[in-house]
Amino acid sequence: MSKLVRGLAIAGLASLGSVAFAQMQPTPTPNPSSGAGSYARSINTMNYGNYNKFNNEYDSKVLLKNQTDPAAAYTTAVGMAHCLVKNAKAKSGELLGGPLTDDPQFHRLSRALSGRYQLCNTSASDMPLFVINAALAEELLKASPLPADQPKPDLHAVAKFYQDPAGNTIDSVGRCLAAMSPNLVYQLVTTTAGSPEEKQALNAAYSKTPDCGVPAPPADIPVAEQRSALTTGLYYWVHRAG
Repeated sequence: MSKLVRGLAIAGLASLGSVAFAQMQPTPTPNPSSGAGSYARSINTMNYGNYNKFNNEYDSKVLLKNQTDPAAAYTTAVGMAHCLVKNAKAKSGELLGGPLTDDPQFHRLSRALSGRYQLCNTSASDMPLFVINAALAEELLKASPLPADQPKPDLHAVAKFYQDPAGNTIDSVGRCLAAMSPNLVYQLVTTTAGSPEEKQALNAAYSKTPDCGVPAPPADIPVAEQRSALTTGLYYWVHRAG
């Protein structure tokens, strides 16, 4: 089973949020030293008009190494997640991890797929654990659909939920979008990876959530990573303590 995990740092991400958000937290400090090992590259800057600049300092394709078709990889991960839910049942959620959790490197999921639930490990190549993790979160979300009428989020709770000690990352953006627009992110959960519906749902989550400060899906971040950040963010927002 692959130990491949997702990169954590994206330096200089657009400051998340409106003026209200900015007043609640200090300006994030970019982390120029965080990369993906030998895959780190010079900063590529994309300008979003009146928004702050979005900087990406690592080649996230390392996370999909050996996956020539990320959509197909996601489909395989969905099958693995379905197997985990079927076998682990109520304990499925305990296998989840990832950035901003108590298991950032997916140790629980890795152990499960190489041990008790190894029959669910149907991937013949190095499947990134963050993809399987996201597929599992989506399976659990679909088992308990969100009510259409979601309460207005508390901005202080949202800010606490998405803050990342590593600075602003795709995971903190995903959590912000999930907390501010849970129904839009849930629409992403219901789509098939690689489909036009997935693209539409992803675009809507960004463009219709201006408080998070990123108006469109970042072109340099693979869709699988963005989907993972948003959908796992939604799972943890729905299941947050308190």
